[in-house]
Amino acid sequence: MADRADAVRELAAMKAEHTAGYGGGRLRAAIFGINDGLVTNASLVVGMAAADTTRQAIILAVVAGLVAGAFSMAAGEYISVRTQRELFESLIAGERRQLKEEPEAERHEAEVIFPANGLPRHDAERVAAHIMANPEVALDMMAREELGLNPDDLGSPSGVAISSFTSFAFGAGVPLVPYVVLVPCRASIDGWPGCEGYLGSRSRAGGANR
Repeated sequence: MADRADAVRELAAMKAEHTAGYGGGRLRAAIFGINDGLVTNASLVVGMAAADTTRQAIILAVVAGLVAGAFSMAAGEYISVRTQRELFESLIAGERRQLKEEPEAERHEAEVIFPANGLPRHDAERVAAHIMANPEVALDMMAREELGLNPDDLGSPSGVAISSFTSFAFGAGVPLVPYVVLVPCRASIDGWPGCEGYLGSRSRAGGANR
Protein backbone atom coordinates (compact mmCIF):
# COMPACT_ATOMS: atom_id res chain seq x y z
CA MET A 1 0.00 0.00 0.00
CA ALA A 2 2.84 2.38 0.77
CA ASP A 3 4.36 1.76 -2.67
CA ARG A 4 1.03 2.49 -4.31
CA ALA A 5 0.52 5.67 -2.30
CA ASP A 6 4.00 6.87 -3.26
CA ALA A 7 3.32 6.07 -6.91
CA VAL A 8 0.00 7.95 -6.81
CA ARG A 9 1.67 11.04 -5.34
CA GLU A 10 4.48 10.91 -7.90
CA LEU A 11 1.99 10.53 -10.76
CA ALA A 12 -0.04 13.50 -9.48
CA ALA A 13 3.13 15.60 -9.38
CA MET A 14 4.00 14.58 -12.95
CA LYS A 15 0.52 15.54 -14.18
CA ALA A 16 0.68 18.89 -12.39
CA GLU A 17 4.09 19.63 -13.93
CA HIS A 18 2.98 18.87 -17.48
CA THR A 19 -0.37 20.69 -17.31
CA ALA A 20 0.65 23.72 -15.25
CA GLY A 21 -0.70 26.98 -16.67
CA TYR A 22 -2.90 25.57 -19.43
CA GLY A 23 -5.03 22.85 -17.86
CA GLY A 24 -8.78 23.14 -17.48
CA GLY A 25 -9.22 25.07 -20.73
CA ARG A 26 -7.32 28.14 -19.53
CA LEU A 27 -5.02 28.30 -22.57
CA ARG A 28 -7.94 28.19 -25.00
CA ALA A 29 -9.77 30.89 -23.06
CA ALA A 30 -6.65 33.08 -23.00
CA ILE A 31 -6.14 32.83 -26.78
CA PHE A 32 -9.79 33.60 -27.54
CA GLY A 33 -9.78 36.45 -25.02
CA ILE A 34 -6.72 38.20 -26.46
CA ASN A 35 -7.97 37.78 -30.02
CA ASP A 36 -11.49 39.02 -29.27
CA GLY A 37 -10.28 41.93 -27.15
CA LEU A 38 -7.79 43.12 -29.75
CA VAL A 39 -10.14 42.83 -32.73
CA THR A 40 -13.15 44.32 -30.93
CA ASN A 41 -11.47 47.40 -29.53
CA ALA A 42 -9.24 47.99 -32.54
CA SER A 43 -12.40 48.13 -34.68
CA LEU A 44 -13.98 50.48 -32.15
CA VAL A 45 -10.96 52.79 -32.21
CA VAL A 46 -10.85 52.89 -36.01
CA GLY A 47 -14.56 53.69 -36.22
CA MET A 48 -14.43 56.47 -33.66
CA ALA A 49 -11.22 57.97 -35.07
CA ALA A 50 -12.76 58.00 -38.54
CA ALA A 51 -15.68 59.95 -37.11
CA ASP A 52 -13.19 62.61 -35.96
CA THR A 53 -14.01 62.03 -32.29
CA THR A 54 -11.93 63.64 -29.57
CA ARG A 55 -9.13 61.76 -27.86
CA GLN A 56 -10.97 61.75 -24.53
CA ALA A 57 -14.11 60.27 -26.10
CA ILE A 58 -12.08 57.53 -27.78
CA ILE A 59 -10.37 56.62 -24.51
CA LEU A 60 -13.71 56.51 -22.67
CA ALA A 61 -15.30 54.32 -25.33
CA VAL A 62 -12.35 51.92 -25.43
CA VAL A 63 -12.28 51.58 -21.63
CA ALA A 64 -16.03 50.94 -21.59
CA GLY A 65 -15.65 48.33 -24.31
CA LEU A 66 -12.76 46.73 -22.42
CA VAL A 67 -14.71 46.41 -19.17
CA ALA A 68 -17.95 45.25 -20.78
CA GLY A 69 -16.22 42.78 -23.08
CA ALA A 70 -14.02 41.33 -20.34
CA PHE A 71 -16.99 40.69 -18.03
CA SER A 72 -19.05 39.28 -20.90
CA MET A 73 -16.26 36.91 -21.98
CA ALA A 74 -15.61 35.78 -18.41
CA ALA A 75 -19.30 35.11 -17.71
CA GLY A 76 -19.74 33.23 -20.97
CA GLU A 77 -16.69 31.03 -20.40
CA TYR A 78 -17.71 30.31 -16.80
CA ILE A 79 -21.24 29.23 -17.72
CA SER A 80 -20.02 27.17 -20.68
CA VAL A 81 -17.31 25.28 -18.80
CA ARG A 82 -19.50 24.86 -15.72
CA THR A 83 -22.25 23.24 -17.82
CA GLN A 84 -19.72 21.04 -19.62
CA ARG A 85 -18.12 19.97 -16.33
CA GLU A 86 -21.49 19.05 -14.82
CA LEU A 87 -22.26 16.90 -17.87
CA PHE A 88 -18.91 15.11 -17.64
CA GLU A 89 -19.34 14.56 -13.90
CA SER A 90 -22.77 13.02 -14.48
CA LEU A 91 -21.28 10.62 -17.05
CA ILE A 92 -18.53 9.59 -14.64
CA ALA A 93 -21.09 9.16 -11.85
CA GLY A 94 -23.07 6.85 -14.14
CA GLU A 95 -19.93 4.82 -14.80
CA ARG A 96 -19.26 4.62 -11.05
CA ARG A 97 -22.81 3.32 -10.53
CA GLN A 98 -22.35 0.68 -13.23
CA LEU A 99 -19.09 -0.51 -11.65
CA LYS A 100 -20.95 -0.99 -8.39
CA GLU A 101 -24.13 -2.56 -9.76
CA GLU A 102 -22.79 -4.50 -12.77
CA PRO A 103 -19.17 -5.42 -11.99
CA GLU A 104 -19.07 -8.42 -14.33
CA ALA A 105 -20.31 -6.43 -17.30
CA GLU A 106 -17.73 -3.72 -16.60
CA ARG A 107 -15.01 -6.35 -16.27
CA HIS A 108 -15.96 -7.73 -19.68
CA GLU A 109 -15.70 -4.21 -21.12
CA ALA A 110 -12.21 -3.90 -19.64
CA GLU A 111 -11.26 -7.26 -21.18
CA VAL A 112 -12.31 -5.81 -24.56
CA ILE A 113 -10.53 -2.47 -24.08
CA PHE A 114 -7.09 -3.90 -23.33
CA PRO A 115 -6.78 -6.16 -26.42
CA ALA A 116 -8.02 -3.23 -28.52
CA ASN A 117 -4.98 -1.32 -27.23
CA GLY A 118 -2.58 -4.11 -28.12
CA LEU A 119 -2.49 -6.25 -24.96
CA PRO A 120 -2.70 -10.04 -25.56
CA ARG A 121 -6.05 -11.59 -24.61
CA HIS A 122 -4.72 -13.75 -21.77
CA ASP A 123 -2.88 -10.80 -20.26
CA ALA A 124 -5.96 -8.59 -20.70
CA GLU A 125 -8.08 -10.89 -18.57
CA ARG A 126 -5.48 -10.90 -15.79
CA VAL A 127 -4.98 -7.13 -15.85
CA ALA A 128 -8.73 -6.49 -15.99
CA ALA A 129 -9.28 -8.64 -12.90
CA HIS A 130 -6.54 -6.78 -11.05
CA ILE A 131 -7.91 -3.34 -12.02
CA MET A 132 -11.51 -4.20 -11.17
CA ALA A 133 -10.40 -5.14 -7.67
CA ASN A 134 -9.74 -1.43 -7.09
CA PRO A 135 -12.92 0.61 -7.82
CA GLU A 136 -11.18 3.99 -8.10
CA VAL A 137 -8.55 2.71 -10.53
CA ALA A 138 -11.26 0.96 -12.53
CA LEU A 139 -13.35 4.14 -12.66
CA ASP A 140 -10.37 6.19 -13.85
CA MET A 141 -9.58 3.65 -16.56
CA MET A 142 -13.18 3.34 -17.77
CA ALA A 143 -13.65 7.12 -17.82
CA ARG A 144 -10.58 7.52 -20.01
CA GLU A 145 -11.02 4.53 -22.31
CA GLU A 146 -14.80 4.18 -22.55
CA LEU A 147 -16.01 7.77 -22.10
CA GLY A 148 -12.94 9.48 -23.55
CA LEU A 149 -12.70 11.82 -20.54
CA ASN A 150 -9.80 12.84 -18.36
CA PRO A 151 -11.12 12.82 -14.76
CA ASP A 152 -8.20 15.01 -13.69
CA ASP A 153 -9.01 17.75 -16.22
CA LEU A 154 -12.75 18.21 -16.67
CA GLY A 155 -12.38 21.98 -16.95
CA SER A 156 -12.12 24.71 -14.34
CA PRO A 157 -14.97 27.28 -14.61
CA SER A 158 -13.28 29.84 -12.37
CA GLY A 159 -9.90 29.27 -14.03
CA VAL A 160 -11.19 29.89 -17.56
CA ALA A 161 -13.24 32.88 -16.39
CA ILE A 162 -10.19 34.57 -14.87
CA SER A 163 -8.03 33.68 -17.86
CA SER A 164 -10.63 34.99 -20.30
CA PHE A 165 -11.16 38.22 -18.34
CA THR A 166 -7.48 39.09 -18.03
CA SER A 167 -6.56 38.13 -21.60
CA PHE A 168 -9.49 40.07 -23.08
CA ALA A 169 -8.55 43.10 -21.00
CA PHE A 170 -4.96 42.82 -22.21
CA GLY A 171 -5.93 42.49 -25.87
CA ALA A 172 -8.53 45.25 -25.64
CA GLY A 173 -6.02 47.56 -23.97
CA VAL A 174 -3.51 47.40 -26.82
CA PRO A 175 -5.42 49.84 -29.13
CA LEU A 176 -5.66 52.20 -26.15
CA VAL A 177 -1.88 52.53 -25.70
CA PRO A 178 -1.27 55.21 -28.35
CA TYR A 179 -3.93 57.46 -26.83
CA VAL A 180 -2.66 57.09 -23.28
CA VAL A 181 1.12 56.90 -23.69
CA LEU A 182 1.56 59.28 -26.62
CA VAL A 183 -0.51 62.04 -25.07
CA PRO A 184 0.75 65.00 -27.15
CA CYS A 185 0.22 63.20 -30.45
CA ARG A 186 -2.95 63.68 -32.41
CA ALA A 187 -4.91 60.60 -33.54
CA SER A 188 -4.81 60.02 -37.25
CA ILE A 189 -7.84 58.78 -39.15
CA ASP A 190 -6.79 55.13 -39.02
CA GLY A 191 -6.86 55.14 -35.22
CA TRP A 192 -3.13 55.29 -34.60
CA PRO A 193 -1.11 58.28 -33.40
CA GLY A 194 0.18 60.75 -35.94
CA CYS A 195 3.09 62.54 -34.27
CA GLU A 196 4.50 64.32 -37.27
CA GLY A 197 3.20 67.75 -36.25
CA TYR A 198 4.31 67.31 -32.66
CA LEU A 199 7.77 66.10 -33.52
CA GLY A 200 8.16 68.80 -36.15
CA SER A 201 7.25 71.53 -33.70
CA ARG A 202 9.73 70.15 -31.20
CA SER A 203 12.46 70.20 -33.88
CA ARG A 204 11.68 73.80 -34.81
CA ALA A 205 11.67 74.83 -31.17
CA GLY A 206 15.04 73.18 -30.66
CA GLY A 207 16.46 74.98 -33.69
CA ALA A 208 15.23 78.36 -32.43
CA ASN A 209 16.84 77.80 -29.03
CA ARG A 210 20.16 77.07 -30.65
